[in-house]
Amino acid sequence: MIRSSRIPPLLNRICTDGIVSSYLITTDGELLGCSDAHLKMSNVNSNTQLSHISSQTPNTSSLEDKTESWEDLDPSDISALVAEAVDDYRRLGIELSLLSPQNVASPDSSPEKSQLSSSGELNNLKSKEKDRGRLNCLIIEMEKGLLGVASATSSTYVVALTDSTAQHGYLKMKLTALASYVREAFLPIENGSM
Repeated sequence: MIRSSRIPPLLNRICTDGIVSSYLITTDGELLGCSDAHLKMSNVNSNTQLSHISSQTPNTSSLEDKTESWEDLDPSDISALVAEAVDDYRRLGIELSLLSPQNVASPDSSPEKSQLSSSGELNNLKSKEKDRGRLNCLIIEMEKGLLGVASATSSTYVVALTDSTAQHGYLKMKLTALASYVREAFLPIENGSM
């Protein structure tokens, strides 16, 4: 089990080589924790912006108001948007899996044959049904960099935001490793043994 005070240091572990910040969110979009790297960068950016504001004349151009990096965005807003987008991808995956030719019943299949199936086949079918729609990893290329999401448990995601220099494979490797660690840490909660 992960203590709440240990979530930011855990999420900081992947914030290297272009990964700017990471989050642990629920499927409902609630922020469970974020890396300290995001908080440190936003403090540096706000101090830098204050010094630039005092030295420049005000400009009302809307292009100048455009955010330049991920650190300018609120972590709770990011988590809500990411959860919504991931839910759409998950739903689409379920719909596509239902259209798969493997899921269409053959004309010669009968109820008697399906009742005679072994328990191993039944367990295999149940595990496939459980994993249907489960998002393993999603990487989206955005203007600011990459946004990566990995499923940690059935109700939590690990999210990472990168700058434009990060590599897709590196991001996927870091995300899946962190998601696996979080999954094992939350296993007692998922199983209801706490």
